[in-house]
Amino acid sequence: MNALDAIAQRRSIRRFKPDPVPEELIRQVLHAGTLAPSGKNSQPWEFIVVGEARRPELVAAMHEGLAWCREHDIPLGSAENTARIMAQAP
Repeated sequence: MNALDAIAQRRSIRRFKPDPVPEELIRQVLHAGTLAPSGKNSQPWEFIVVGEARRPELVAAMHEGLAWCREHDIPLGSAENTARIMAQAP
């Protein structure tokens, strides 16, 4: 598959199977991410893998951030939906 076909056929996933993601697949995806181009090859990204044991902590932090935004009248956009998706993603 060439790059244009991959872009044209991409899709958003919002429902996940409960199966755990194999660690080797996670490593492959992270490696691919490090190969992405960046301005002046600065590679400013950081990747954080959150496993099943710490996912509730991540989701709780997301909800705290959402509550803070609501209190300060900051638009949430699709953040609430993102928090819901993160709560169910393996």
